[in-house]
Amino acid sequence: MRAAFLLDWQSVCPGAEFFRASRVVQAMRIRKGAEELAALRRAGQVADGVIAAAQAACGVGVSEAEVARRVTAAMLDLEPACHVYGCIVASGPNSALPHHETGRRVLAAGDVVILDYGCTLGDYCSDITLTVSLGPADPEVRRVHEVVWQAQQRALEAIRPGVPAEAVDSAARGVIAAAGYGDYFIHRTGHGIGLQVHEPPYLVAGTPRRSKRA
Repeated sequence: MRAAFLLDWQSVCPGAEFFRASRVVQAMRIRKGAEELAALRRAGQVADGVIAAAQAACGVGVSEAEVARRVTAAMLDLEPACHVYGCIVASGPNSALPHHETGRRVLAAGDVVILDYGCTLGDYCSDITLTVSLGPADPEVRRVHEVVWQAQQRALEAIRPGVPAEAVDSAARGVIAAAGYGDYFIHRTGHGIGLQVHEPPYLVAGTPRRSKRA
């Protein structure tokens, strides 16, 4: 509700407790039913369905903004009913920024390009991240990519009903730390998805919530 309405309620209900609705709604939304899971899969199929187009959109001399436009168009061509909520294209030095704002930088030979995009379909979201190399990748880039891939596999192996969310983060973080890149892991391992792109559970230290079957 609008702040003015909330203030009015507080003035006429001095003994009442006011709190965020997420305290109630979050516990309901964190677990998805069969229809919700089906909706998430449909949205995910749109994101997966344009992977080849997203890779092809990345080329030397093309701006980040143009790549984003092409990826967005590909999703709408595949599923006109979807809503594309955004497309991050982070090239070269920008690829080190988890939430880079797509800009005018022109892609160059040797660039690593991170594409982070998704859509909503039937109110439910998809979210995918791709790593593209324009030409042969530098040996250090290949090593880092392999380390991150191994960390992802450890995280997937760790995800089970009853496992604390922070334990999944720890599984991934341990691989990266052991490879000597722990100080550069400045982001959480993962997050939930549903009606919003980012929602609980968050796979990061300090999140003890245990996963359950839907």
